[in-house]
Amino acid sequence: MVKRRDILNSPKLTELKRQRRKNVQNKIFYISTAILFIFIILMFISRLDKLRIKNIEISGNKVVDTDNIDQIIGDTIEGNYVYVLPKSNFLLFPKEAIIENLTTEYSRLKDISFHFENTESISVSLKERDGKYIWCGDILSIESTAENNPCSFMDESGYVFDIAPFFSGNVYFRFFGVLNNKNYAPDLWVKIVTLKESVSNMGLKPVALYLKDDEDVTVYLQSSSVLTEAPEIRFKQDFILEKTVENLQAAITTEPLISDLKNKNKTLDYIDLRFGNKVYFKFRP
Repeated sequence: MVKRRDILNSPKLTELKRQRRKNVQNKIFYISTAILFIFIILMFISRLDKLRIKNIEISGNKVVDTDNIDQIIGDTIEGNYVYVLPKSNFLLFPKEAIIENLTTEYSRLKDISFHFENTESISVSLKERDGKYIWCGDILSIESTAENNPCSFMDESGYVFDIAPFFSGNVYFRFFGVLNNKNYAPDLWVKIVTLKESVSNMGLKPVALYLKDDEDVTVYLQSSSVLTEAPEIRFKQDFILEKTVENLQAAITTEPLISDLKNKNKTLDYIDLRFGNKVYFKFRP
């Protein structure tokens, strides 16, 4: 009787196992050789001078300096991947790294796109954010607009980017309040901008808005006084836009507020719309 152990250790089976190991080793060798060969070919091709970006044309920037952009791009494509594959090769051109480096350095840059003119030249098209408003800090204060504590530009979406120069007067509408990852009140932005425009359309001349920590919103009206003493229109952050605008419009177009605004406009202290359909107002003596 032949034992199972003898079968497993038979010369024929041992030779079969050895041949299988050899076949596997040969496959690994051939595959590794092929990969190495392909890598060497790719390395040779990638280093061809005709395939390396030498000319970079930059367009679309108005504020950000062209030389600085060119420098950042040049620094980003300098060097190699895995020590041998040049980043300047048009097939390996690091677009995402360039976008990240440029937008990190210049938050004014909004959109960046690339177009290869040929294997040696690339066009970089830029779009900058436009300053529509300014953000002047998370706390309302007289000093928030002083030269030693400058405001920052905001675009039409409420994104805060570059430091703004000092402006006297109300050249830009000002926002105050905490930012969320460089965005001002992203969940409320459309509502508060629409509210601000609605107040303006009523002829009340809003110049600033403060989103407070206590869930109140205060719009400040144009005044000869400092901002902290300017007339206020008060809302809750969870205000219903249509209803709030309707209540304010009704209040300023009916007596006694319509006459008081005409005769005592400069002494208006506040109009308070935080209590449903009830509108409270006060004038200074």
